[in-house]
Amino acid sequence: MTSTQLDLAVLILRLVFGLTMVAHGLNKLSGSGGLSGTAGWFGSMGFKYPMMQARVAAGTEIGAGALLAMGLLTSLAAAGFIGLMLVAIYTAHLSNGFFIFRPGRGWEYASIAAAALAIGTIGAGRWSLDEAFDLHASGWTGFLVALLVGVGGAVAQLAAFYRPRPRPDTAWRSLHPRLPTPQGRPTAGRRALVVFLGLVIALMLVMWVYALFFASKEKINRVSDRDWAERSEQICADARLELYGLADYRKLDEVGGDALAQRADIVEQANTILRQMVVDVGNVAYSSDKAGRVIPLWLADWNTYLDDRDAYVAQLRTGDGGGFAETMVDGSPISKFITDFAVDNSMKSCQDPLDLAT
Repeated sequence: MTSTQLDLAVLILRLVFGLTMVAHGLNKLSGSGGLSGTAGWFGSMGFKYPMMQARVAAGTEIGAGALLAMGLLTSLAAAGFIGLMLVAIYTAHLSNGFFIFRPGRGWEYASIAAAALAIGTIGAGRWSLDEAFDLHASGWTGFLVALLVGVGGAVAQLAAFYRPRPRPDTAWRSLHPRLPTPQGRPTAGRRALVVFLGLVIALMLVMWVYALFFASKEKINRVSDRDWAERSEQICADARLELYGLADYRKLDEVGGDALAQRADIVEQANTILRQMVVDVGNVAYSSDKAGRVIPLWLADWNTYLDDRDAYVAQLRTGDGGGFAETMVDGSPISKFITDFAVDNSMKSCQDPLDLAT
């Protein structure tokens, strides 16, 4: 799967789950019974201050859903999903079994908390406001933020406000009970909530406009030293040609009993070519301050990756034909960072050569 395909998949998940949650929040405000009906439902379950619970729940669903759809503060948005779903499972659905069609409704759909945790771990992808504002929190960081904040919020809400009372089996209510809609003018609290939501939506629109039309579009790894990039690209292109000369297109049954040893020899030769390439690129002069910060880091990543390749050669020579394992950084293989830097600087030949890909 390419990075573009992954970004598309994450975008689809964000939009579907995010907008669905926004719809749930709006339904708490304007569905049967309105906000008062939602408060009545919270009260029937044993929550203290049910009107406050209704407002917090609706606001969290709308806010977390909108943030997830836009890809802004994604790990925190995922935490909002997780907290909401855990509270819903514990208070309203757990005793009714798994399937949603069971009396009282099971917790089947509330399991989308796992999807939110996955999105928080993967990150929002390139097509997001997190990318536009350089607010990256993915991998283990995103996972821990989404999990700990989500679970912590759910536990805190239950400990502070949930006081269940024994109820007859026939007293269960649907998620949005059909209570009479209050007549008359909206209360001050409801007007304040509408104003708040309007401000949130306006702020989101402002951020989108800024991200699309005013925010810097400079790629995070791109350096201004174009002469360095062009000379480095040529060095890498020459190394690629040497690597192509090592290609072995024989089938495994054509190689013989020493296939792993022959494979080790080829990879070792490729490593020698790539190490010389990294040395030659490191000798190319650059002048900008940013280049002085990011280029040495990129070359260090290359050297770590080459150390992993040398370890793979040693593994092959022991007769172990298992796959190539490379160093992981923030949940991603180090070759990803090598390739990202090369792509940002229009140095396609300096990407991971992919000769060890399975």
